[in-house]
Amino acid sequence: WAPGEHMTLARLLRAHVQMGSIYPKTVVLVDEISLCTLQGWQEVILPLIALGCAVWLVGDMRNQLHAIGSQWHGADMTADYSEHPMVISAVGHRLTLTEGHRCDARLFDYLSSLAYGPEQPLGTLLDAARAAFPPRVRPAQTNIVLCHVTRKKVITVAQRRRLRADRPAAYLTLEGPPPMEQKLTIYESVPLICCMQTTRGGLYNSQLLTVRSYDATHIVVEDAESGQTYTLTHEWCRLHTRSAHAVTISSCQGRQFGGSLALSDTRHPRFSKRHLYTSLSRSKAWEALSIED
Repeated sequence: WAPGEHMTLARLLRAHVQMGSIYPKTVVLVDEISLCTLQGWQEVILPLIALGCAVWLVGDMRNQLHAIGSQWHGADMTADYSEHPMVISAVGHRLTLTEGHRCDARLFDYLSSLAYGPEQPLGTLLDAARAAFPPRVRPAQTNIVLCHVTRKKVITVAQRRRLRADRPAAYLTLEGPPPMEQKLTIYESVPLICCMQTTRGGLYNSQLLTVRSYDATHIVVEDAESGQTYTLTHEWCRLHTRSAHAVTISSCQGRQFGGSLALSDTRHPRFSKRHLYTSLSRSKAWEALSIED
């Protein structure tokens, strides 16, 4: 088990808990703990605590505003679970964070009004958001979308503009797999995102990577968060990475982005208040945000 490795509770159970390969005093951080099932609690969380591991449970047990859905495995997740016996059985010390430190005060107040303010029609909320964050009519450093069709369109424009601005001496072009079949330009500093079904060799789905170099057969990438480097074949990158110039709302959850951030698809029929909150809360600054449709 490599330090800093990311994995699901299911993989942690199969690969380490059941195999007895976790040592006492191992530090384990479990994010989105409100989504943990009773089975996961009994088979993973409590055994780790009994072993003597330092288990950090992070999440919103009050479920103040779920990012996307109200259910998990068929169970209603909108209730306050902070005093649930399942939680009490594992929690030794509790720290409740009530101050915003992840973004500027103006954006924090706006996001708080979305989460706790009076209920308003979605159209009213979106009109106010579009007025607050007017479009810049060009791709931002990070672009968040709801659907993959929009993602492909934004990436096409963003890659073309970035290529003109950077003017690399040489670059590699990879043809993406079906059904999107989007071309991927590769040169130093290009952002990528992993698209994988399972974690392999420390690489996992939605992992953000930055290209550091490439040659005739391989591409060297760096994890944007941990700094770890990986040497990958052209074919592996073609099949398992996409341009990170645009990411879906689902992929951006749990992350925060510096620099300019643009949101698209607010007119999509499936767009909701939760999508709006999740997308805008990925930014660190009010002035960095724009809504592009």
